[in-house]
Amino acid sequence: MTRSEAQERLAAVGGQATPGVSRKTDILVVGTPDPSRFVPGMALSAKHRKARDLLDAGHDIEVLSEAEFLEQLSLSTSASRLDAEAALSRPCVSDA
Repeated sequence: MTRSEAQERLAAVGGQATPGVSRKTDILVVGTPDPSRFVPGMALSAKHRKARDLLDAGHDIEVLSEAEFLEQLSLSTSASRLDAEAALSRPCVSDA
């Protein structure tokens, strides 16, 4: 999945992607590592290292693999669909 595809899927369930990791970050999705893009001697991306540092400092950031992210999206989409179906099946009650 490309980054833009992930951003579109996230937006479809009400999430917002940001360009970096900060104290406001709730979830970091990490794809398959490409060691050729890492600084020599580093096994994690800069964003992953930043998330790990924030976790160590007590911030609540969840680090998900792409597969875990897709599973969470699937659960979120299913829950939204169930909420919509439940709302449609509820009788309308009026105060009149």
